[in-house]
Amino acid sequence: MRSTKLCSELNQAGQPCKAIPGANGKCVFHSSEHAAAVVAGRRMGAGRPMPPPGTEPQIHNIDDVLTLINKILAEAWYYRRSPTDSRVLLAAAEAASRALETADLEQRISALEEIQYTIDGGRDEKWQR
Repeated sequence: MRSTKLCSELNQAGQPCKAIPGANGKCVFHSSEHAAAVVAGRRMGAGRPMPPPGTEPQIHNIDDVLTLINKILAEAWYYRRSPTDSRVLLAAAEAASRALETADLEQRISALEEIQYTIDGGRDEKWQR
């Protein structure tokens, strides 16, 4: 259900703003609380404000990647995200997944090398084929 309450400010044409207000009765574009985010978003070329710092997704493991992918798909499904934005974000999620996989493989190789070093009695010889 959509709120019938509107922003208390006027738009550039002098008409009442039709945006949904926040707690202070003003929309994100008229609220001084969000002014910096609006300016930053416009500077980046977007017509919408940038999210506040510290709200970006943090990816530390594969579960974080899957959570991000599910969120992107849900937003695209309900038309809250453009197909172009979705493709970019999914490519970033894939890159994060590959980085996590590479880090995991590096840890496994290091563990195997440590085991081989122990088996060789501390000699620093490369594996023989």
